[in-house]
Amino acid sequence: NGKELSGQIISQNDDFWTVSTGEELHKVGRTHLILASDNRSVRSLNRLAQERLLERGLLGEGRLLDTIDGEQALHVGDEIQFRTNSHEHEVYNRMRGRISGFDGDVMQVRMSDDRLLSVNLNEKAWRTEDGELAVQLAYATTTYSSQGLTVGHTFVKDGWSLARDSAGVAMSRHRESVHVYADRVEHHERAMRKTLADQWKPVEEFTDADVQESMAKSWSKDNVKASTLNHI
Repeated sequence: NGKELSGQIISQNDDFWTVSTGEELHKVGRTHLILASDNRSVRSLNRLAQERLLERGLLGEGRLLDTIDGEQALHVGDEIQFRTNSHEHEVYNRMRGRISGFDGDVMQVRMSDDRLLSVNLNEKAWRTEDGELAVQLAYATTTYSSQGLTVGHTFVKDGWSLARDSAGVAMSRHRESVHVYADRVEHHERAMRKTLADQWKPVEEFTDADVQESMAKSWSKDNVKASTLNHI
């Protein structure tokens, strides 16, 4: 119930996700991970994380490529994940690495197992049937995709589709700490939709305890309406 949730309640501001992780985000060792329950949020958070790293001068040369997430600039230093299987290269879906350089049409990627992988950007092994590069930024991922991962610290974006199953996954990916960020305005709207007229109150009077209670109700529900496509 709501009383079991504690911590600081803040307004949801996308810029905060990258501020929270700071330069620790920029580590191959997966010490930090941003989680969200839907692909739209993940794509937004990945781009914001990349923007913040660019601002800090932590990323190098970039290439504008046609990826499965659309036209995307990938930079030296970016953390990425592959969305294809290549037995020849011993690369499988969702394996992660960091771009270490570009040499013509070849992208060098330092994989999480420390081997250096040469990715020929013209090779069909790295392309979807539609010809898109099967690579994504990997600073953030969906809770669904994070199953099996364990990192030091997680930063979880609360959202409409974060229900019992996905919340359980999100809250068990960390070894040391988990930070959950909720939008007071969003939870106020949820709560007031089912509130009698004489009990309605403005968002300014919607307290931290009210947000926690709303989160507890949401996280206790089975997510029967969410499509698998929201998570993969």
